[in-house]
Amino acid sequence: MVKNRYQEFKEDSIFAQDENPSYYIYKIVDRDYQVFNGIVAAASVEDYENNIIKKHEDTISSREIVFKDYLKTVGFNAEPVLLTYPENDTVSNILIETQKQRAEFEFTTTYRDTHYLWPIDKTEDIKAITEAFGKMETLYIADGHHRSSSSQLLCADLRAENKNHNGSESYNYFMSYLICESELRIHEFNRLIKDLNGLTKEEFLIKLDTVFRIENRGIMPYKPTKQHHFSMYLGG
Repeated sequence: MVKNRYQEFKEDSIFAQDENPSYYIYKIVDRDYQVFNGIVAAASVEDYENNIIKKHEDTISSREIVFKDYLKTVGFNAEPVLLTYPENDTVSNILIETQKQRAEFEFTTTYRDTHYLWPIDKTEDIKAITEAFGKMETLYIADGHHRSSSSQLLCADLRAENKNHNGSESYNYFMSYLICESELRIHEFNRLIKDLNGLTKEEFLIKLDTVFRIENRGIMPYKPTKQHHFSMYLGG
């Protein structure tokens, strides 16, 4: 059904293909007025396989297969993989200059997030962005480990099926949203531990004290602000 709807959108010109390959600047202003700027582009499966695009999470095989079959059926990426890259003046300057023009698309969702999109179709800008990313040693997956791994699995399947494979086919790439490290917001993880494995509260704190410096922060919730900082709520 998703595939059929996608085809209808193409036939009704809701989705229209650009005449030339382009990058796109995508800006989000969320309900808390946080601003995120980045580039929507095709990332290389080969770079993922060669660890140029680095991952930091393990993936679940069953989910990878489900996502791979989904991609093969619908034939398009519905959501980009979030990639992050080190600060780069060339890319930053193009983002700033392009956004001085009116956005091609602008809309606000029911979540009160506002989205903007600018196509980058100038040959010199496309060349500059391509060269800038080509010089970067690594990109990092910030979100979308299953999306990228399933794209790699699908690429391997279609590559094996295609006797005339040459590397330019669309299955060699997956849609990505590339955002600079300085614009990334990393939120904490929260986990609920149901028991202390037979220890009393006092015994547990004594064991923790051998590897951590523990401070009582009172009853107000405390969010970690530095690496190796943890916040814990224990027994009231």
